[in-house]
Amino acid sequence: MGAVDLVVQFESPPSVASVLQRVGRAGHQVGAVSTGIVFPKYRGDLVQAAVVTERMRAGAIEALRVPANPLDVLAQQLVAMTAMDTWDVDELLAVVRRAAPFATLPESAFTAVLDMLAGRYPSDAFAELRPRVVWDRVAGTVTGRPGAQRLAVTSGGTIPDRGLFGVFLAGAEPSSGGGGRSGGRRVGELDEEMVYESRVGDVFTLGTTSWRIEDITRDRVLVTPAPGVPGRLPFWKGDQLGRPLELGRALGAFLREVGALAPEAARARLGAAGLDRWAADNVLAYVSEQRTACGHVPDDRTIVVERFRDELGDWRVVIHSHFGA
Repeated sequence: MGAVDLVVQFESPPSVASVLQRVGRAGHQVGAVSTGIVFPKYRGDLVQAAVVTERMRAGAIEALRVPANPLDVLAQQLVAMTAMDTWDVDELLAVVRRAAPFATLPESAFTAVLDMLAGRYPSDAFAELRPRVVWDRVAGTVTGRPGAQRLAVTSGGTIPDRGLFGVFLAGAEPSSGGGGRSGGRRVGELDEEMVYESRVGDVFTLGTTSWRIEDITRDRVLVTPAPGVPGRLPFWKGDQLGRPLELGRALGAFLREVGALAPEAARARLGAAGLDRWAADNVLAYVSEQRTACGHVPDDRTIVVERFRDELGDWRVVIHSHFGA
């Protein structure tokens, strides 16, 4: 970790744990104090920033849920352990079960992961995957194959990829390194959830053009133009993360408390949360305008459903809720 004096967070962070981790990058040494500043970008963001920083200072981190028997992590650890030493299978299982997430690991799951790492795959579709360990079933030992140590060091972690499939024009010049119908010119990307629900022959819209699916491979979708044919619109997922339920409840309770107080008492409460006079006036005006517009302020006990007409005169519905995405 480099020498960082101050962390500046633009927009309120999505959780208390995440902002503590980010601010912790400042003063990252024994005895130093981690310092950070949160800059909200709009009034709704200001409210969450106030709640998050107040909970940071109180140490109210969201509850941690430890995954039970995550087999992807198990596979990584088995490769790392056997890359350096030869292990007895029974001893390997005993050591793995000493870790809390794997305390209830069934022997069948452990054996299945070892099988996979040793190259026993359920079908030919996985034949291109190289085995990572040698499992001597007669001697009951497991040893890493050449390259296992480097793989363990460079490929650890559980952050998933973006889950996007490239969309390529079928029948064009194949891309380099590929062969057969690997596809040519790239025309865009599709979310893996939409690809999972799509079939060859389906038509979807990407940009201003309709495309017909000709083939779906392991990591790409091959298409041909389908001009004039109406198609499904691809999934689009917002970039902003949803807040945890605990933070949503705290945010709603904060607004319920502030909204029930007289102006001066509310300013004192907001000052205790770390807001200066200008920021406190912004929060009070925000709450007042919401109450004027809808008659209610959404909180941890109230969800407001608002209906209004947009610029074209069409009805729009907005659900005001502090929970979820």
